[in-house]
Amino acid sequence: MGFLSKKSSKKLARHNRLIDEILSYLSISPKSKSVDIVHYLSNERRMKNYGLTPRKIGMFITSYCKENITFEETPEGRTYFLRNLENVVEDDD
Repeated sequence: MGFLSKKSSKKLARHNRLIDEILSYLSISPKSKSVDIVHYLSNERRMKNYGLTPRKIGMFITSYCKENITFEETPEGRTYFLRNLENVVEDDD
């Protein structure tokens, strides 16, 4: 039973690290393609054991990061960038 909880916590930690790294990269390099993100994560951040491909990153972003990242379609493919969270107005009523 303890092994399963450790395995799921490791999986969750890897999942959260991937989200954090993608958001971090897009904050310093806006309007990037998934190929650029994979290159950065695999080579600069040494996340080679994750099995990252541009297709996997594109699916991951649209599944798990859609609250923070948006994209626009271009002839070369999708370009990802962070949503502008500064203009969001919260109503405290």
